[in-house]
Parts: sequence; C-alpha cells; structure tokens
Amino acid sequence: RPKPVIRLAGCPQRDNTRRTSSPMPRRRPNPKNKAARKQREAEHEAWLRTDKGRCFINMLDLQRSCPELTRDAIGGRMHGDELMNTWKFDLSGCSMTALPASIGSWNSSPRPLIELNLSHCKQLAALPGEIGEIKSLESLVLEGCSSLVALPDAIGEIRTLNYLNLTGCVRLASLPDAIGDLGGLQILDLTCCSVLQRIPSTIGELKALRALSLANCMSLSALPDRLNELGALKTLILGGCSSLALRLGALAGLGALKALIVAGCDSIEALDIDGLPNLTSLDVSSGCNNLQITSRAILALREQRVEVKGFSMREMMRNLRNKAKRRRQRRLCDFCGWQGSIAEPRLPVCYCGRRRYCDENCQLADWGAGHSKTCSMGSLSIFHIVSLQGLENLRSKGLLTDADYRARRGEIMLITPAEARSLCEKARQQGIFPDTKF
Repeated sequence: RPKPVIRLAGCPQRDNTRRTSSPMPRRRPNPKNKAARKQREAEHEAWLRTDKGRCFINMLDLQRSCPELTRDAIGGRMHGDELMNTWKFDLSGCSMTALPASIGSWNSSPRPLIELNLSHCKQLAALPGEIGEIKSLESLVLEGCSSLVALPDAIGEIRTLNYLNLTGCVRLASLPDAIGDLGGLQILDLTCCSVLQRIPSTIGELKALRALSLANCMSLSALPDRLNELGALKTLILGGCSSLALRLGALAGLGALKALIVAGCDSIEALDIDGLPNLTSLDVSSGCNNLQITSRAILALREQRVEVKGFSMREMMRNLRNKAKRRRQRRLCDFCGWQGSIAEPRLPVCYCGRRRYCDENCQLADWGAGHSKTCSMGSLSIFHIVSLQGLENLRSKGLLTDADYRARRGEIMLITPAEARSLCEKARQQGIFPDTKF
C-alpha cells in the first residue's frame, strides 16, 4: 500500500518517498550583516586617516624602501622627547635608494619631527620634494650619503632648519639656489664634498649662519661674491681646498668671524685680515706654500692678539722690524744725517754702494771730506761707472727689484779691466759713448 503524503505547515508539499535532482534554493543575505560590514569598512578607513593609521601606512612605505626596517626596528629608531613633546627619527645606515613620498605626512604626527638622521645611507641618491612639507624639522643629517647627487629645491621650504650636515657626500656637485631660503640655518657642513664646484650666491642670504665648513672641497675654485654678507658667521673652515683662490676683499665684511682655517690651501696667495676685527684664531699650517702675509696683515694680527698656527708671530715681527730698519737706512743721508720718511723714495747711493746722499752737494762734500780715499769707484772703469749708474736709475724707477739689482751689480763688478776696455771700445764705435768722454 502506498504511504500517505504528509503536508507540512509553512513548507511546500514534498514527497518524502522520492528525491528530486533540483538544487536547494539559495539563501538570501542577512541585511543586518551587510550593514555591519559596511560599518567596519568605514571605521577602518577612518582609522587610516588618524595619526596612528598614517604612521602605519608610512611604516609600510618605509618597509618597501628598506626591507630590513621591520616594525620593531622602526619603533627602535623613533626617539620621543616627553619634555619637549617632539620626536627624532634615526634612519642611519639603511640600504634604501630613495625615501617614500609619504614622508610629507610626517609633519601631521601628534609630535613634531625635529631631527631626521639619514647618515651613511650609501645608496640614497636623492630626496623627495615632499621633504619640504616637514615644516618642524630643525636638523637634517646626510653625512656619508656617498650616492647623493643633489638636493631638491623644496629644501628651502624648511624655514625651521638650523643644522644641515652634508659631510662626505662625494657626488654632490652643487647646492640649489633655494638654500638661501633657509633663514634659520646656523650650521652648514660641506666637509669632504670632493666634487663640489659651485656654491650659489644666495648663500649670502643666510643671515643666521654661524659656522660654514668647506674643508677638503678640492674641486671648489672660488667662493661666492656675496659671502661677505654673512654678518653672523663666526667660523669659516677652508682647509684642504687645494684649488681655491681668494679674490682681494673676499672676506671683507665678515665682522663677526673669530676662527679662520686655510691650512692646505695651495692656491691662496694673500689674505685680507683688515676686515676681520674680531678674529681670534688663524690656521695657515701645512701646505700654504704660496701664501704671502703682508706687513699690514702681520701688524693687524699682532694688534688683535690672534692665535696663529703655521708661523711664528715673534719671528715675523722681528723680520718686519729689520725690514723697516733697512728701509729707514735707505732714506738716511750719510753725510748730513737727514732722515726721510718711509713714504718718501729712497736716497741715491754712491756707485760703491756704501754711502747715500740726499743731494749732489752732500755727495761732493763727503767726497772732499775723505770718501774719495775709501770709495772703490776710483778703481772702476768708465764702463763700470756708467753701467752701475744705469742700474741705479732702473731701481729708482721701480723697474728692478732689490734681488735683481744685487745680482746684476755683482755681474758688473766681476768684469775685468781688460774686458771693460773692450766693451767700452765697442760702445764708442756704436756711438753710445761720445769720444769726448774717454
């Protein structure tokens, strides 16, 4: 007998004795679950817009740039200052080739970032322009970034920056003109930037700059014309700049300068010390072979009691006094005792080189008083006398230096009487000496 069909309330009529091949109807989604999922997505997006969310995104960007920066490593490189409510980020020694563009959002962190250390990131070739968005940055260290070739123009937008260290950036050839916009910059260190060839003239706009180091910038050949506008500069280091040549007055106007180092600057020939009234230390040691210190500069160094390395001030002053004594003796008449000032031309000297006279009257009077017996002119030929007279005229006109005068005078005095007569005969034949003179 067939089994009776059972009708279930609320369900379609089904034959339990037969199985159909049709699938079960699809379950409809619960509207409550869909609303909850949308709410969770909205909360997640809102969290990403918070400070912690942005830091999380930035951390992911840093991890993509530098794989060794794990979450724990990044946390260990962030240093907060509870007292100042600031933080510092130390990324030194990382293998990144570029910073992510998201660094501009670091400025929106709860605590302002005041120091960024990228020292010895040897593969870092450039900085993103977004670095100018970190308005709170006070210190930027790029020491040892040997692949860095340039700085972005946006660097000038960090008006709070007071310390910029570019030591050892051996591929950095120039600085951007925007460097002059860093009105608060106090220390600029360019030590060992060996291919640096140009410093922009806008550096003269750094009115707060107190220290500038260009040590061992061997490709730098000149300083900018506006360098003397750095009125607050106290320390200038030029040591090891072997190609650097200073123009006259290049340092004039640096009234606050206290320490000047030019050791190893072979191309510098003169220093203008007069425009440096507050100078207390000068280093010209090791390699300043062509440097000439003028008498005026020596007196200025002594008056200001400057500590000098490279030469002895006592010896320089002794040489200066001896030079002044010789200059006074060249303006002293050996007969009447008249003494001329150093500003006046030197007095003519007798051909024997031992007596000076203020005029011909003193010379004639001294000749009659006994110089005729001691003067070696009596044993000289007319050729010697005329030649010595010509040398004296050339030296009086400034056409001969003292060294050249002494050398030529020695050559003339070595001419024998026979050679002198032969030379006189040739001069007479050429019409140089009239016959009446011989």
